Amino acid sequence: MPVCFAGKKTDHEKIIIPRGVPHGYKAYQSMNKLIIKGGVPLSGQVRISGSKNAVLPILAGTLLASGPVVVKNVPHLHDVTTTMELLGRMGVSITIGDKMSVEID
Repeated sequence: MPVCFAGKKTDHEKIIIPRGVPHGYKAYQSMNKLIIKGGVPLSGQVRISGSKNAVLPILAGTLLASGPVVVKNVPHLHDVTTTMELLGRMGVSITIGDKMSVEID
């Protein structure tokens, strides 16, 4: 989001007002943190993509489970595909479902 600098609060703080923010909102940076002041709470939804660094140990950990395990939000990456192929060669049954989910038994 583009930001316009509206002035200085002190030598170490700058008042910044992001473009498109309703009148009355103020945000300023104080040393190493961003402080946002406003009258309306934030709301909405954000879709978080899967993390390769999280899913690889989770896939390996499914070997310790006694029954089927469903892992959701699995990213479609070469490392993940290689790990699933390795598990398959070890005799693990893998079913790739819709919406980036994998069932491992």
